[in-house]
Amino acid sequence: MTTTENTVGQPLSVTLLPPVEAVDYEWHRLRLAEPELVDQGVAICLFRIPMLAVPVSRTRRGGFYAVHHRGVALAVRDLLAEVPGFPDLRIRHALTPSTCQVVEWGGQAPLADDPTLGQFYGYRHSAIAMVIAAKRDPGRRPSPAF
Repeated sequence: MTTTENTVGQPLSVTLLPPVEAVDYEWHRLRLAEPELVDQGVAICLFRIPMLAVPVSRTRRGGFYAVHHRGVALAVRDLLAEVPGFPDLRIRHALTPSTCQVVEWGGQAPLADDPTLGQFYGYRHSAIAMVIAAKRDPGRRPSPAF
């Protein structure tokens, strides 16, 4: 467990749990080209909500974990540094206003179309097709594949 402070000076813990504890464990298992990768990942628990971090592999060239605070990003990076499958850990400023920092690992994600990005993150072709279909038909909003 790593403890940091939030923006109001309160202690904030970040812990690693077994991957099956992640609330999005099944979501990733259903969408990844190598579903067994979820069992090599870890659940990052922040605010009592464990979310899955999936390692790199032959089909998954990178990954990321978005957080709201630089101290949390540092804690996540430091914890993942001890886990196999999370190479080249780095922190960058997020491109979306809802997130401040992103912890990334593996290769640099391409600035590309959805199929290329989905393949980079190791998703099944069917999962990528779901995202593309949802973008074509905004009334149909399944949870995105990536």
